[in-house]
Amino acid sequence: MGRGDKFRFWEDRWLESEALLMEKYPRLYQISCQQNQTIMQLRSNSSSGWEWSFNWRRPLFDSEVAMADSFIGEISQQQLHPQKEDMWIWKHDSSGHYSTKSGYDLIRRGVVGADQTSDFVELWKLKIPAKSAVFAWRLIRDRLPTK
Repeated sequence: MGRGDKFRFWEDRWLESEALLMEKYPRLYQISCQQNQTIMQLRSNSSSGWEWSFNWRRPLFDSEVAMADSFIGEISQQQLHPQKEDMWIWKHDSSGHYSTKSGYDLIRRGVVGADQTSDFVELWKLKIPAKSAVFAWRLIRDRLPTK
């Protein structure tokens, strides 16, 4: 996270928790007057440093005050760097850059699961006809072309 001029405060993933603020705090999002604004637009510089500046459509109810405290505590932990530019980072690769291979690996881990990949490696090493291996693979994956 850099200065916050490219990421929307409520609608983009910019916190360490990997959650959208609009999903984590839907009630506060509904009453916010600052939807679709960037992070930089919601911060102001004062004599004591950077401060968050929120505008609500109405005063907060008692039940929302506790939620707002939790919300402020969570976003206050995030460090912004006004001198750095915002940039997207692909967390599923150590370089931080997206590649087709890293995207494919992510999808494959989600679909197949880490424990099943070794089973398939062993399946393909078996000394059986290819059509039998393909049939076994389809059977295990529940991908037989039947009604």
